[in-house]
Amino acid sequence: MRELQSRLRALPGVEGVTASFPIPLAEPVFPLRWGMGDALSDPSKFQAADWQIVLPGYFETLRTPLIAGRTFTEADNAPERKVVIIDQLLAAKNFPNESAVGKRILTRFRNPELIWVEVIGVVAHQRQTALAEPGREQVYFTDGFRGNGLDVYWAVRVKGDPAQ
Repeated sequence: MRELQSRLRALPGVEGVTASFPIPLAEPVFPLRWGMGDALSDPSKFQAADWQIVLPGYFETLRTPLIAGRTFTEADNAPERKVVIIDQLLAAKNFPNESAVGKRILTRFRNPELIWVEVIGVVAHQRQTALAEPGREQVYFTDGFRGNGLDVYWAVRVKGDPAQ
């Protein structure tokens, strides 16, 4: 994946290259169960959000506005780094009148057991399944967190006409 990314970046006119799974508007998204501390004692407190696995540089390539905190770096792209980025809908709903950055949420994404992950950034909401519907809140993980190179959709930002 890294070799392909480097080769794509080297093409004339390329400004950014990233990969994700899924990529917005490409296929159905399956919900992720996540919760706050109260979900440990009351499973009905778990909520659903869309999830996406992305490479560092995803938000910059897609020009998704960063609202708070920061986006992923290569240092975050490792299995032991338990960090996520959430969208503004999830942040507003669950952390009203306070910053979501630095807060922790529970997920059951990588393993059958629950894992605490730290929110490092908040980005603008992306429509994942349809342009006409806003869809669910979103949680983003790095490719390294999942640990299996699942990114299968590539996005390339170019200067000028993409056909060239």
